Amino acid sequence: MTVAVLLFLAAVQGLCEFLPVSSSGHLALVQRLLGFSEPPVLFNVSLHVGTLFAILALYRREAWAACRAGWRWFVRPWRSEGSWRSFSPADERETEALGVVLATVVTGALALPFTGTVERATGSPMALGVLFLTGGLLLGATRWAPRGTGAVTLGRAALIGVAQAVAVLPGISRSGLTIAAALFLGIEPQAAARFAFLIAVPAILGAEVAGALGHLSGAAIPAWQHVAGAVVAALVGFFALWTLVALVRRRALHWFAPYLAVLGIVVLVFVR
Repeated sequence: MTVAVLLFLAAVQGLCEFLPVSSSGHLALVQRLLGFSEPPVLFNVSLHVGTLFAILALYRREAWAACRAGWRWFVRPWRSEGSWRSFSPADERETEALGVVLATVVTGALALPFTGTVERATGSPMALGVLFLTGGLLLGATRWAPRGTGAVTLGRAALIGVAQAVAVLPGISRSGLTIAAALFLGIEPQAAARFAFLIAVPAILGAEVAGALGHLSGAAIPAWQHVAGAVVAALVGFFALWTLVALVRRRALHWFAPYLAVLGIVVLVFVR
């Protein structure tokens, strides 16, 4: 695989990881159409590290605030004035921090048993086409999502974790489905986008670390190509993420639905 191909895949990863069109589905489709071999697993890890930097660059303050709130909840005294402490979060910041943990646990518990199903769907054009269509329908439905003003609660966080688990399927966008779920649960759009990308950090990191185990001695590429791929994915991803957040504020997630619907039909009809 040439350097140009690797960097092209890095750009696709950065763009589609955040725009609600499914990076895994697009990478699988691009590789199938253009005859690319699958890039080394550790290179994929590098690309996802790049997209994590994009999230942390845009949401660095929110991520730090969530970490501080979670730590504050964790170290609160077990006994105070003779009574046992309450494990309920004290404010919205603590609720959001605990929600990130809860959503991550739910995602892992639901997604891990279906790894084989995901791999089979990735290699099936028919499955990709159907899933692209499904993703388009889900995004199109957000046009009728309620104009919520609510915040993240633990119950809502768990349901968003379920949505994130479903989004491991190629053709279903993780960012699109988690934000859509948050909107339908009545969460204010900016808070919906923030929570969706905060839970992406442990989800992406955990998935890539798990995927890399057992491949440490796999096909090697030069270290500078890992760095270049991560940088390309981070730069493209940052602007894609910034664009998506702006569109979510305008409640325009449904704009991507026609593209996914057409793509799904094209894949079903023409790709073999």
